Amino acid sequence: MELVSLFLVITFYLSIFLLLSYILKETIYIFNPIFFLLNRVQWILYNPLRVFFKNPNSNFSYKTFNLLFYTGVIPAYWIFIHIVTTPLRFINAVYFNILLSWSVNIYDSLAEVLNPKLGKMRHRKGWNYLFFWIIGFPIRLFTMVITNIFLFIEPIIMTGVDIIFPTYTMYHGTSFGDAHSDIAQKGRWLVGSGNFAGTGIYFGMSKTVAQHYSDSQNTIILVRVTLMFNRNLATTSSEIRRYIGSNGDQISRQLPSFWSSIEHWRDDMKWFEYCIIQAPEKKHSMVTTWRARPIAVIQKDKLARIWGGKSIYPSFSSISVIIFSWIMLFILFTPQG
Repeated sequence: MELVSLFLVITFYLSIFLLLSYILKETIYIFNPIFFLLNRVQWILYNPLRVFFKNPNSNFSYKTFNLLFYTGVIPAYWIFIHIVTTPLRFINAVYFNILLSWSVNIYDSLAEVLNPKLGKMRHRKGWNYLFFWIIGFPIRLFTMVITNIFLFIEPIIMTGVDIIFPTYTMYHGTSFGDAHSDIAQKGRWLVGSGNFAGTGIYFGMSKTVAQHYSDSQNTIILVRVTLMFNRNLATTSSEIRRYIGSNGDQISRQLPSFWSSIEHWRDDMKWFEYCIIQAPEKKHSMVTTWRARPIAVIQKDKLARIWGGKSIYPSFSSISVIIFSWIMLFILFTPQG
């Protein structure tokens, strides 16, 4: 009897916390437009010349970029603006990485304990569902506690990375179901076949771009994307530009290895797209990258639940980047003398 009472009390308090966490995440998400505006300001400041780098059929962008780059103007500006925008990167990282990410994770984790919809549970009904719901309750509760320890720490750690490296909040269009689950739960991205501007993973600075590639429910992923060593495709050589729209594999092969992401103006759509370059051999396969970290799933302009809750899948490269970032933070912000 005492066990039943304890079970009911825990369930009652979890239900209250679930309601409060829902209110919290929705309240925090209300401020998304404000911080996304700051995110866009950061984006504009990093490359104020991008409005002139739209036409890949002209050599103007290529020659202008090379002149400014090899005379040291662009590298000097990048260093200057990276230092100046440190407060912006910090503010955006705290909001998206910590406040929004924490609130979404807490709600999704509690929802999974009280209303499991992952794996076999989604196919069970009636008394069969109730039986396995009760049997699996302590396991789900224990899993929630352990998982959230890491989900609480990870956003703080990655905020350090976002302060050191140029990182933006972007959107990725996908379909609801297995595709969005792979991204949100496993951090795995599909390198698709539509490689208009290179083989890789594509993102947009606005919902409109992502929704163009999403399903009928407008399922998109809110993502923190690190665009380290990003190159505007219109500023590359004619040998690379001639493959735009026809052979993204060749763009990835011929792009100098120093550049790891692409910015491209779609004149037919009137928007910029971004691609984290992958090897052509990875096309049609699932890949993991620390440079694209899902924060939330949005469906029909509303936060959608991540079934099963978000998981963390660290890689060696991400651990290396994290260690480097926090060493740099320690060196830069430790008082001297």
